Amino acid sequence: MLPIGTSLLPCLLASLLALAGDVQSTTPPADAPATAPAPAATPAPAPAPAQDAKPAARQDDPAKARIDAFLDELERSGTTIASLSGNVAIETNDLFKETSEYRAGRLVVEGKGAKRRIAMHLDELIVDGHASKSVDHYIFADGWYCRLDHKNRSFTKRNIARGEEDPLQSVGGQIPVPIGLKKSDILSRFTVTEAQIPLDIPILGSMQNVAGLKLVPKDGTEAAKETESLELFFDRVSLAPVGVVIRAKVARPEMARWTSARLTAPVVNGDVSEADRAKLVVPERAPEGWATVDETR
Repeated sequence: MLPIGTSLLPCLLASLLALAGDVQSTTPPADAPATAPAPAATPAPAPAPAQDAKPAARQDDPAKARIDAFLDELERSGTTIASLSGNVAIETNDLFKETSEYRAGRLVVEGKGAKRRIAMHLDELIVDGHASKSVDHYIFADGWYCRLDHKNRSFTKRNIARGEEDPLQSVGGQIPVPIGLKKSDILSRFTVTEAQIPLDIPILGSMQNVAGLKLVPKDGTEAAKETESLELFFDRVSLAPVGVVIRAKVARPEMARWTSARLTAPVVNGDVSEADRAKLVVPERAPEGWATVDETR
């Protein structure tokens, strides 16, 4: 799931949408996370039934109870998303190389299941403090991954899934958009704790009224090879996803690498503008004068 430099951009999409809910829902979400043997003649007492142990554990660990309830709510609300759009900002930092990259633009999602279409249109680029003209347009739809690189006038179109598959379930982590992930899947692959707002990350430090989850990949999972943790942040009222941090696994703190993303002014299950809907269209061929980088059918 990591990393992105310009190449990490498609990978980031996924975490942003993670299990968002309907912002117009009138049902209040669940409480979100904040952070010598006995003589033979005397038989030993029978162990308490397993089901009795669960309430006691919950009572002793309120943080776990909050996380469980929140994951349940996210799983339920994730099935309601028919559309999502908003302004997206993405920042990648590498302390060892002393490099940073900032991208900004629009994120658009429409449809459910196999009909779901996803687009990220990035038109702002700042590398190590220097701004430059750059437009990158990524589309996942109808079983295709498509990239239009306006700066290099290059067009990539690659078949990534059969038409009946949800693009979120078929891109293998290239886009962090885990809409519809089940609580059981998350708990089987990650150790989950409450996350605090990362005040040291500028694009996320100003978030307010959010609930955060920190997901640490369990040993033996694919994500554990390169990823230290994944932090997801949701609006406490709407459950809309508003932030994500993907931290790379490194040998020493001074070599830290991470990618963060922020979604602002999200609209969930609202009207998709014509301008946003146009970003979801997969071109049949490269624009005139552009090079085709990779195309498979």
